[in-house]
Amino acid sequence: MPDKSKHVHSKISSYLNEPSYRQRDVLSLKRLSSWPQNEIRIQLNENRALQPGFMVRDPEVVIQDSIICKVDWLTDVLCPSVKAALTLNIAKELIVKYKINEDDIGQVTQQVYQTLVNNDPKCLTDLGLEVKKLMKNKKIKKKIEKLALENLKRTYPDLKHKNKREHLMQAFIRIQTDIEQRSITHSLVCAYIVTNLPKYKAELRLSEKKTLSKGRNNDYTFLGAAGSGKSTVIRQFITEEERSNKVALSTDVYRGVFVPGTEAYELRETKQGFIKTQDTAYLIKDLVQAELMGLTSRPDLLIDCVTLEGWHKQLLQGNQQTYSAVAALDDVSLVPERAYKRALSPTSGPADRGRHVHTSALLEGHSKASTYLLSSIPSGVETEILDTNASSQNKLKKIAKISTKIGDEIVSIYDIKKFSSFLGKANINPEATRKGELYYNHKAKTHRFTYSDAYKAEQILKVAISNNIKNKPSFTLLLHGSDMVPYAKIKEHAGKLVLEVVDETLFSQALKSEGGKFLVEIVKQIVYEGLEESRKETFILGEAAAGEKAIQRIKAMQNILHTPRFL
Repeated sequence: MPDKSKHVHSKISSYLNEPSYRQRDVLSLKRLSSWPQNEIRIQLNENRALQPGFMVRDPEVVIQDSIICKVDWLTDVLCPSVKAALTLNIAKELIVKYKINEDDIGQVTQQVYQTLVNNDPKCLTDLGLEVKKLMKNKKIKKKIEKLALENLKRTYPDLKHKNKREHLMQAFIRIQTDIEQRSITHSLVCAYIVTNLPKYKAELRLSEKKTLSKGRNNDYTFLGAAGSGKSTVIRQFITEEERSNKVALSTDVYRGVFVPGTEAYELRETKQGFIKTQDTAYLIKDLVQAELMGLTSRPDLLIDCVTLEGWHKQLLQGNQQTYSAVAALDDVSLVPERAYKRALSPTSGPADRGRHVHTSALLEGHSKASTYLLSSIPSGVETEILDTNASSQNKLKKIAKISTKIGDEIVSIYDIKKFSSFLGKANINPEATRKGELYYNHKAKTHRFTYSDAYKAEQILKVAISNNIKNKPSFTLLLHGSDMVPYAKIKEHAGKLVLEVVDETLFSQALKSEGGKFLVEIVKQIVYEGLEESRKETFILGEAAAGEKAIQRIKAMQNILHTPRFL
């Protein structure tokens, strides 16, 4: 008995103290104005971009100036040294133009850097002198003062005190100087690389990616939150050789790039791998973005991120072909442990090894991936929603397909339970400290657990509803049976949702199937117009009677739905 009691106590202790749910000491992505003093100290110690020699100015002073000027992100204003700029621009050049294995980008960047510097030992000095020369230009100085004053007035419109104004003006001038110097530095360094790198292509065994004129590209987008199984999805569609011939648009791929000579810092053990690599990865992303947006002919893209940004969508517009997929991991309880183990594993790639993620930020990322699914995918194409819960499957199951073609916005649902569970992650509790709290809403007076079929049905019906404020059109939901034949259609009409039975036999079979209870919940929320009203009706009539009443109403509506005003 004592041994058994000890075992039970150990299991309970393990449940209550899951380390994968206790990573909130890891810093997450925050606007600079939100950095408290203790986080500033951690950033100065851990952030790669804030280490000695990366910036042209003292990082502490840059942070203080940025806070005074109300700068949101450090990457918007910091000016890298010529050495750092050379590293960042080499990485950008390799990512956009050359066939490189994604895991090798950091290593190859180091090799290219050493080759350029060894063959031209004065290049860093010469580039630095050229930057200083251009910064002395009177037109540049006037431009800096003009923009600094405009930004000061915009940021502090009611400022009257002369002495305070002059003090603030100096900070705005320093920040604007950084911005201007950064632009000049990147321009000169980029031109130097474009001229000199091709000389050593053979020596470095570099081959260029295939480029196609605008509109003829075959691009891929793979979306999903951290730990959702995007890597599994990508491996099913693209080989390593094919990946090396595409431009990887993923900040995770860029995390392994660091300035030569900082190896001692890079080898330091740290739990703050996320903020260590985040800013330098974003600086590279900005360079890659600027390069691609200016090209009329480019390689194919492989976009690997949580949600598409506006510039991603611009690059994809008018493509010959875009394949789009979402890694839909519906069981979020797997995520914290996956992320935790991946950070600890010595076999993880440079993007993941040592990179713990703040637990709340990790869970919130999954919530947002479900909440903003429709706005995050490419427009004008079809996106497959793939079940990544069972990664050992030979072929991932397609649980839904979304068409965002204008005037033909359709969500075809093949596994309504799986798809609704994925969308149901919108109700995740980001502050959960163990699995049992993942769908617990402590603010609610009743119905505190948000994982029931009622909540999942509510999320799936939100997909169909239009939102003029968010510029979201209504989507038609096509519900398919196991034979992939549609049996019902849900659409918005005059501001309300209606369910049209496409195939009466299949609809009846679906109601009697394993997922029939969930389908009844959807019918109830359509008929009673929402979750709360459905609950009230269920409370009054009882679950079975409320469900049967809703089904009978749907059946009675079918003749009306086929009249011209509904077609």
